[in-house]
Amino acid sequence: MTFDGPRPALTYTDGALSLEFGPAQAAHTRPVDAAHDMLLVFGPLWASLYIDGALEGRITRPDMAAPYQFDLPEGIPLTPGSIEDALTRLPSGGTAAQEERAQLAFLKSDLTAAHGLLTSLPESDTRERLQRYHMRQHFAAAKDAAIKLALKGDREVALRHMATALEAIPTHKKNARGKRVPGGRIAILADLSLPQCKHYRVEQKAEQFLHLGLRADIFEITDDENLLAGLARYDLLVVYRLPLTPRLAAIISAANDIGLPLAYETDDMLFDAAVFPGPRHDYAVGFGDLEYAELQITPALHAAAMAHFDHIIVSTRTLAAEVQASFPNAAVHVHPNALDGRHLNATKGDGSNDFTLFYGSGTKAHQQDLETFAADVLAPTMRKHARVMLTLAGHMTLPEALDGLEDRVIILPPQGLEAYWAQLAAAQLNLAPLSRTRLTDTKSAIKWLEAANFGVPTAATDSPAFSDVITDGTDGYLCSDAVAWRSALDRAISDPVAAQKAGALARARAAAQFSPIKAAENLAAILKEIGVQ
Repeated sequence: MTFDGPRPALTYTDGALSLEFGPAQAAHTRPVDAAHDMLLVFGPLWASLYIDGALEGRITRPDMAAPYQFDLPEGIPLTPGSIEDALTRLPSGGTAAQEERAQLAFLKSDLTAAHGLLTSLPESDTRERLQRYHMRQHFAAAKDAAIKLALKGDREVALRHMATALEAIPTHKKNARGKRVPGGRIAILADLSLPQCKHYRVEQKAEQFLHLGLRADIFEITDDENLLAGLARYDLLVVYRLPLTPRLAAIISAANDIGLPLAYETDDMLFDAAVFPGPRHDYAVGFGDLEYAELQITPALHAAAMAHFDHIIVSTRTLAAEVQASFPNAAVHVHPNALDGRHLNATKGDGSNDFTLFYGSGTKAHQQDLETFAADVLAPTMRKHARVMLTLAGHMTLPEALDGLEDRVIILPPQGLEAYWAQLAAAQLNLAPLSRTRLTDTKSAIKWLEAANFGVPTAATDSPAFSDVITDGTDGYLCSDAVAWRSALDRAISDPVAAQKAGALARARAAAQFSPIKAAENLAAILKEIGVQ
């Protein structure tokens, strides 16, 4: 049978039953045989063994995932049964049986019954564990309902529904009741689902902390139990791009209980429903309606999370202004994306005799930008200059305007950073077009930084971040409209020596302003402002 997660192991040897979840957690019962009435109950939080109506042992489940599936070893006097069978065979009274019934109610998705059972239980660690799980399940149900509302087109109703659910999540204010034993360690709790974000805002920061003599431990939200168990040993908890959920709220509360400094980090306007996620048509083919509906309720969750933090770290000065306007009581710190060891160890390709334009995207939200850009700029430029090639890398399909030019276009699927960089490094000009909006104006100049590292010049929309790092006509090209774009590409293609010189100047600027040491120094200043020495 298949099982997604740690598989429970059951053994029955010499009349003794053993139940185990890996080497760290095992329980052995007294010898039993078919003369005893045995009931083995698996639930989302633990597995229990009852012998002759009494709780013999209980093992906490580490992952809290879907119901168990397991194989019965030969000779064990147990046969598989249903939830109803278990409910019938459980003792009629006693706290343990009541706890078991509450856990089984979760398996039946009967949150009302589970709540009723929980209210009658005495205070205990088990009851607290059940209550946390109940809150998570209740919140998940509310989120699913909000997504369905958004999917039907009722976004405002969905956001209000989500706001109500978020208000019901309890958190503790700072009180420093507990004790901490800090020792030069930082905890980073992060969304690691986007490779580019993971690299620049998590892995890169861990490298910068190391430059400062600090060890950074990286956690995902599903690692909450491990993080909570060791929370007191950290000097700072950084939370990156995570929405408020019962799990995150519990971590925030635990940190506040021991006076642990907290900082939230974001590199996007995920918190602002007025601008995020942007129009549906911006997203690539294959991005489902359900995915988009979930993005539509995202701002409520991220704004609720950020409201719990006194310090917020962002990637650009424009984003800092937006965050400060939304969270006026928070101290906002700008920490730009920078170069790191992976950049410095990457090598530049040889390129080719053709003039290759490179357009890359790390997300699914740029297809419409590409369609417009291809019609207004790429198609006329490629038809004018026969030796120009185009590489598209990321979540993109061939724009309609490039029909008939397919033999000069290479489309690369999403890939690892080093493979992506290898294609970028072989190009003669990097392209970074954007439709200017409040959302895109907060974006960083990662595309420029990556190209500059290889001495590849960038032509970019004159957004704030690109205007900060490009001097038009000297170390790159800034463009305000389609006419300026076509002119910039014409200049670069017609004078490849000048384009190469621009790339060399961009590389020098990147090395001077965004080196690992510069980034570490900026991070040290932020830590000082937060109160971490």
